[in-house]
Amino acid sequence: MKKSGKKPRQGKPKKKGAPVTTSPPAAGGLQTNARWIAGGVAVFALVAGIIGYLVMSTFDERDLTAVGAGQPMIVQVHDVQCQTCNVLQREVRAALGEVESDLLGYRVADLKSEAGLAFASQYGAGHSTLLLFDGSGNLTRRISYPADRERLVAAFNAHAETN
Repeated sequence: MKKSGKKPRQGKPKKKGAPVTTSPPAAGGLQTNARWIAGGVAVFALVAGIIGYLVMSTFDERDLTAVGAGQPMIVQVHDVQCQTCNVLQREVRAALGEVESDLLGYRVADLKSEAGLAFASQYGAGHSTLLLFDGSGNLTRRISYPADRERLVAAFNAHAETN
């Protein structure tokens, strides 16, 4: 077979047509950036509001001075590092969501705080314990872990009805 005298073309092929530009179009650039910034500010404000609400809810939950202030109260003796305490807290919150009465208050005696530890000691309560108080601050019942949601809902409904 006879070789042709032409060598194969190497390198990049020549481009034909208009040159390609990489700069953004001039129209709408500033407006688009302003929309992105406004959207970012709105998302930030939403997230900050949610975090603020959760933080305030947590502070309210740890306010043990509400016990005996007229509203029946459920107080959980709680340690954030205790796995059973965390399981019980999830069940309590879920059960409270199913209770027909919004007359019950919920507080947490955090064993990592001085006030929470003093409160738990006053009532001889340890980890994973629920203390149910009437509106006058009298202890009416104790519930210890394990306590499933159905049992908690029944206990909370009974507590709301008697107070």
